[in-house]
Amino acid sequence: MSETDRHKVRRLYQSGAKKRKEAKQRSDKEAEVVSKTRRLTEFITQLPVPQSDPVLSTSSVPVLEDAVENSLEATLKRPSH
Repeated sequence: MSETDRHKVRRLYQSGAKKRKEAKQRSDKEAEVVSKTRRLTEFITQLPVPQSDPVLSTSSVPVLEDAVENSLEATLKRPSH
């Protein structure tokens, strides 16, 4: 164990000025790190959609819904074993 009793030693508190100074240093260091950190959007690339192709310019959601409905109907029409 430690040789000093923690109940007999006075705790040293920092002054308000020292707390503010250290808080400013922490925020400055954090701002520096954030400025050096790359953004997530830099890692994501978007593929350009050509405007001349009408199939790609329309929404693909109805096509996917039709495909799901067709596969569901085909599954239901299969004879069960």
